[in-house]
Amino acid sequence: MKGQKVDGNLPADMYDDFQLAIQEKRHVFSNQHSIFFFPATIAEGTHYITLVKSDNPISEENEYLLKVFSENVSSGFANISLLNRLTELAYTDVSLNLQNRNWLTREIKNMNVYEQSKMRLIIFDIYQFDEKAFTFGYDFCKKIIKLVHKSIVDVFSIYDPRIAIISNRSFGMLINVDFDIADDITHFHNKQKYEIENVKQFIDVRVLELKSGQDHELYLDLKV
Repeated sequence: MKGQKVDGNLPADMYDDFQLAIQEKRHVFSNQHSIFFFPATIAEGTHYITLVKSDNPISEENEYLLKVFSENVSSGFANISLLNRLTELAYTDVSLNLQNRNWLTREIKNMNVYEQSKMRLIIFDIYQFDEKAFTFGYDFCKKIIKLVHKSIVDVFSIYDPRIAIISNRSFGMLINVDFDIADDITHFHNKQKYEIENVKQFIDVRVLELKSGQDHELYLDLKV
């Protein structure tokens, strides 16, 4: 039922039990149906609900078998949640909630040679970031990173780019070579003006472009 309005697709008694399972976070069994509630196994994880209809009344023996079945399914959902969490940690900068260098490298590796040849890699490097971090602290500079990321997204979103943070101060962006982005790149040749905690900041962003697809992965492997 994922992605659908459940109340419009269930009989009234089944919908009531569906709501009860959500409210009390438990399985609910009835003569003609069963509602299985599988709670998230990690913080901020996803709850899963399985609805099973039965043409015949569910006996006590069948209810026991359904509970055993639900335990097996629960283990499967726990494994899915764990895998999703590991994937998130591998391909996301959790502190910034931004896709990271591993993710961008995977995107490149998943392309064939032709697709790589049609991509350019643009690097945006925040100039004197370490000095700002020393002066204002990391939490302050996290806001700079987020604002620079937003600027990149705002300028290039119409080109469907792939953008990731690839170091503590740099972003990598994959974008199709057929797009003329010269004017958009020029935008970052000027100092970026932001206001953070009521303090005006002027940020220099240096831009580097690599056009050869085979160089992209090498650059990301070498980037510190």
